[in-house]
Amino acid sequence: MEFRRGMWAEAWLQGISARKFVALVVFGELLIEAMGITESGGSFASMFLWSCLAYVVHAQILLAPDSNADTNGFRMIGFTMRSFGIASLMLVASAVLMFTFASVFGTGQSEMLFVYGLAAFAILGLPVFVLLGTVLPAFVADRARSVGAAVKRGKMQFGWIAGRLIIGPGVVLALSLALWILLLIPVDYNDEFWNEDGVFQPLAVFALSVCLTVQAYATALTAVILSRAFLRADGMPDTVPA
Repeated sequence: MEFRRGMWAEAWLQGISARKFVALVVFGELLIEAMGITESGGSFASMFLWSCLAYVVHAQILLAPDSNADTNGFRMIGFTMRSFGIASLMLVASAVLMFTFASVFGTGQSEMLFVYGLAAFAILGLPVFVLLGTVLPAFVADRARSVGAAVKRGKMQFGWIAGRLIIGPGVVLALSLALWILLLIPVDYNDEFWNEDGVFQPLAVFALSVCLTVQAYATALTAVILSRAFLRADGMPDTVPA
């Protein structure tokens, strides 16, 4: 199947079309950080924000441009629960393999855990996402929503999906991390917007806002890749104009 635009341009245009939700994600994450919400409630709120953005991008691609019937809160909660389930499976699988590596080869320096984590994600985490990821666009389109159908789509297009996830969202998220480090070099940042002396750090807010915006683009890019994998497998029409 041929697409009218490359995935980078498509994600950019879809992100602009979903700019209200990009702003919601950035503002919501800043609020969560400012309030210091680190418990499960904050984690679920964060997951819901990012899921809303992903849902809207999927809907813009897979549904008619004037279709708003399915972009409601209840549908987004269902989408969030599916996203949470996939993320949980990825994390559990990666964590088990990471600790297996640590027990077999030893931890040595603390940096080795990071290396083990990356290896575990590449070996198990990413494949889990590739095999299950099209559950998400299928839920939005309300077609072939079963896990079995998603696994079949993932197996058929494993290299196509995995390769684009690595060179797309993977590179963008690495860029986001690099920006985070570079922007915060001048700041004595301790995971809060106020330093230990109670002085507000506007650069920390700016840095987080920039990184969240970059991550929003990565989310749109991921949604584009998964939606296109769904389209390729199920023969639905090409993406609608952003």
